[in-house]
Amino acid sequence: MNSVTLENTVCPLCERGAAARLVESFPPFDVKQCGVCTLLFLNPRLAENDMLARYAAPDYYHSETHGYSNYAAQERALRATYQSLLKRWHHQGLRGESLLELGCGWGFFLAEARPYFKRLWGADFGSQAVELAQTHADQVFTGGLDQIPTSVRFDTLALNQVIEHLYAPKPFLRDCLERLNPGGTLLMTTPDAGSFWRRGLGRRWPSFKIPEHVSFFTRQTLHRLLQETGWQQIRIFSYWHAFPWGLITQKWGGQAARWLESKLLWLPATCLGAVARKPGSPL
Repeated sequence: MNSVTLENTVCPLCERGAAARLVESFPPFDVKQCGVCTLLFLNPRLAENDMLARYAAPDYYHSETHGYSNYAAQERALRATYQSLLKRWHHQGLRGESLLELGCGWGFFLAEARPYFKRLWGADFGSQAVELAQTHADQVFTGGLDQIPTSVRFDTLALNQVIEHLYAPKPFLRDCLERLNPGGTLLMTTPDAGSFWRRGLGRRWPSFKIPEHVSFFTRQTLHRLLQETGWQQIRIFSYWHAFPWGLITQKWGGQAARWLESKLLWLPATCLGAVARKPGSPL
């Protein structure tokens, strides 16, 4: 890695500077475990402004050095996974007419959410992502939550594979509360740092994704994060995620046969899903 600007941090969850033990090292970055709340987090980490610049880079979704090597090749797998998740959330009582997805990428989740909502908004830091996501949504903004008009409220807010990127997840989730109608729903997915995949693969666990992922959540730490930021009726679960065979073999340093590359492999317990509610009765 070329010269980078690093910063040190306290634990993003309990926000304490207590001693943390080293779990894995990816020089110049280290994954540590908080001695108070057990959260795994990156420390030191890339300075936030440098990280935001990477997200906005034109090649973020097709880069060999950062971001995604070939995001387009994952479309079918991501759409299939989102279809399954949306059905599950719908059966659990997902209701409402409006959805905001932050970190919407190319809009694959927004496209699958269309049957469930009348109004779809999104936001992403990448200009290419915003352009492509606009084909699946009513409005898409460049940037984060601060780019969404404060006068607009939503019934549902989605964070798919986002929370692990956030340098200050607690203030962010409190801000999300303010953007929802009373009784509104938060939908979230994130890699499961408590899974047998992480324990078994060690530093080869693909979801370490250094330096972009700065926090790594288990069921317990994710529940604590949501509870301490004001969310209620929290439900956390593991789910099956689809991946292209080509991506799986690439992660292991191999290459799948051409006829197998685009085939989907469904793996259990790689990620956590969450549903939480803003206090209050729906209007």
